[in-house]
Amino acid sequence: MFKHIGDIEMFRVMKYDEKIFLFDEDRMIFICSVLFFPYEDDARVVDSIWLDSSYEGKRIFSKVLWFLRAHEGIKKLVLGDHHSKDTYNLLKAGGLSKFSKVWFNSNTQKKEKFSTDNIDDFYSGHSSEWKLILESNSNGDMVIEEMKGYRFSFITDLSLGFTRASYDWQIE
Repeated sequence: MFKHIGDIEMFRVMKYDEKIFLFDEDRMIFICSVLFFPYEDDARVVDSIWLDSSYEGKRIFSKVLWFLRAHEGIKKLVLGDHHSKDTYNLLKAGGLSKFSKVWFNSNTQKKEKFSTDNIDDFYSGHSSEWKLILESNSNGDMVIEEMKGYRFSFITDLSLGFTRASYDWQIE
């Protein structure tokens, strides 16, 4: 059964097992899995992502990542093994810039600093060994910690226990 866990702007965020869904009224527009990452306790893998094509370009994926960080308290978000061309282009263009990024090798546990200049080195041929880990920077963490007490909204239904959040301030 779906559980309503929050709102991102006008989209309802629902959870079922290890999956997060976004609905625009009754229309499902986004799905992803949020799975345990065996190498670091405070990290979760965001994988199996689907976005309704009519919502492309609206930064939905970025907003979901910030929702997971701010609302669900996940400190490290690991992008799954298979990235779409859109995700590659987003990262190559310097997107998700409010996150600190590091490459993590699941075979050796070695970490390498992320750079748009070396992204092709990690995507070519051996990409399944390297995972990209996103962490909010220290300024973002400070703001998120300060906001934790503000889970209720006087504008929306107080019985829900959360606010309708917008993460545009964290997305460039």
